[in-house]
Amino acid sequence: MPFSLVNSRSISSLVLRNNSFSGLIDLNCSAMVNLKLLDLVDNKFTGSIPNNLPACPLLKTIDLGGNNLTGQISETFKNFNSLCYLSLSMCSLNNLSGSLQILHMCPNLMTLVLSRSFDTEEIFHLFPNLSYFDAHSNNLDGRMPFSLVNSRSISSLVLRNNSFSGLIDLNCSAKVNLKLLDLVDNKFTG
Repeated sequence: MPFSLVNSRSISSLVLRNNSFSGLIDLNCSAMVNLKLLDLVDNKFTGSIPNNLPACPLLKTIDLGGNNLTGQISETFKNFNSLCYLSLSMCSLNNLSGSLQILHMCPNLMTLVLSRSFDTEEIFHLFPNLSYFDAHSNNLDGRMPFSLVNSRSISSLVLRNNSFSGLIDLNCSAKVNLKLLDLVDNKFTG
């Protein structure tokens, strides 16, 4: 990416989706003090998710989907107070449970899209403010977590094309905010 872009103090939205940028995502987050939106979808970036992104004090929206990113989410994301939206779909990440434990510490995270990003994992953590969660096509298996489906904050839950099994346990008497539940192509019974 051009040096002038990744060091700009004035840019609030950096949208470079659907290009052919490659290499590591190298942003000077200490300089990018006004960056609020980072959209690098469908490029050819490689390496890990930059661990310095939380240093962008106003960064709320990150979409890095469709790149060749690997590894796991950095521990530095535990202090990412401004983060509201994170999409890492179609990346090759590992350690879903570790990543969710880290992202659980982001108090304002409301939308999390991890579709086609992880291989077989079984663990989910409840995010108090999460309203949209998409983890389709991740080879997730086991029973679907009761706490996730019956969360009071989640309005959209997309878990299609995984290997969840057993019964779908919905507590219809609870004050659940669920408006979209997509469980297509799993192994549910009942």
